[in-house]
Amino acid sequence: MANKDESRLGKSTAEGAVFAQTITLSFKDRWMIYHSVTTPGLALSATSLNFTTTLDSAVTPVFEQPRFNQISVRHLDDPMLEVLEMKDADVIVGSFWTFSRDGQSLIRHGVAKAPDGRSKAFEVYFERSRAQ
Repeated sequence: MANKDESRLGKSTAEGAVFAQTITLSFKDRWMIYHSVTTPGLALSATSLNFTTTLDSAVTPVFEQPRFNQISVRHLDDPMLEVLEMKDADVIVGSFWTFSRDGQSLIRHGVAKAPDGRSKAFEVYFERSRAQ
């Protein structure tokens, strides 16, 4: 995967949910460095997520997240990643991240288990926005 340092903004199309999310991704050698800030609708407070992981599907601990405590990222091919978010080895979210060839957009699609235990499909679009 090409080395990228990008900020992205997106809105969810999952079941009518709307949120704003800024993601900063960096890829270096076999590592992915991830930072995001998510602001949900309904005036709820923003949350952030930070982790560094390899791209070989190794399970990496994630801290200070109520929904999941592990992540696994596997580089399938350019431009696709498989991302699993887990709570104590139980997959909560399984998604594929597909980057456009020009690096200007990202589509995340997959299935997530809601807090009520029901699974829901989602698709989220992001467009590149240069870091300020």
